[in-house]
Amino acid sequence: HIFSFGIGPEWDKEFELESMNKTIHMYDLVQFDISKLENKNMEFKLAEINSSYLDSELDKINEDVVVFMDIEGSEIETLNNLSDKNLQKISQISLEIHYIRNDNIKLKNMMENLDLPQK
Repeated sequence: HIFSFGIGPEWDKEFELESMNKTIHMYDLVQFDISKLENKNMEFKLAEINSSYLDSELDKINEDVVVFMDIEGSEIETLNNLSDKNLQKISQISLEIHYIRNDNIKLKNMMENLDLPQK
């Protein structure tokens, strides 16, 4: 399963992911024209994304997931408050991070344990 939170008006990334033959769950605060969704493995939900909502969606899945997230500054708080059980389900993640504060210990520790290139 692929989860894309904060899809915005451009769906190019989601359509490119179709070839992975995975179910793609797309979420945003703004309703979009979903007539493009010809693929039965793609679904759109109008939703405000926070850790409680993300936990409830991931609770339905019993396998590893890929997450794309661009929720305008709420990425850190959402991941910091996600249950450990569901955080462990995320095998790959792509974030647009607007800022990282030192008090975001859980995410800061997770990021420090990743082998990321340094600027």
